[in-house]
Amino acid sequence: MTTKVHYRPWVGKNYENGKLYGKRIMILGESHYGKELGEVNDTTSQVIEEAEFQHLYTTRFLRMVPPAVMGYSSSDSLTHEQRKEFWDSVLFYNYIQESVNGGPRGSRTNKQWSDAAEPFLEVINQYKPEIILVFGVGIGNNITRKNAVNKDIKGLKAVEYTLNEGIKSIAVAVRHPAGGMSYKEVHNVVDKILK
Repeated sequence: MTTKVHYRPWVGKNYENGKLYGKRIMILGESHYGKELGEVNDTTSQVIEEAEFQHLYTTRFLRMVPPAVMGYSSSDSLTHEQRKEFWDSVLFYNYIQESVNGGPRGSRTNKQWSDAAEPFLEVINQYKPEIILVFGVGIGNNITRKNAVNKDIKGLKAVEYTLNEGIKSIAVAVRHPAGGMSYKEVHNVVDKILK
């Protein structure tokens, strides 16, 4: 099968057994910055491996997402081992499948958003996340709605995807760490959809 996925997802070694909150959780970011797009590659996994094994939490995203999802109130709250356990328990994927300019606050084209839909659907159908935590309002507004319906879950706006074999996957967006994300906002989402 030919794939449209250029940046393969990071799949933590404990993702399949739902070690975090008893669910298969996808962390959905927007894109890579400054990396040249080649053939299908492991850039996403390399970013996480550098963070895990070399302690290079070089971006706000890598520093803030684990403690926010795990219920902590600052990026300094986690040990390296806790961060490693987090990344080993989730799937991480970037929605846009080409390197973009402008960092997390740069603008994306309609073509980039539309080109990202098919690879995203391919990934969620392959890995079947039960929960997709979408980090970025831009992604939340532009994520594909194919095979999906909008839902209200305990007051949260969500998108429910019907995957192969009738499996359901719920996506909820929060602000990106570089776009004003608060730990409390993420805690609220986690409490409502994961606990």
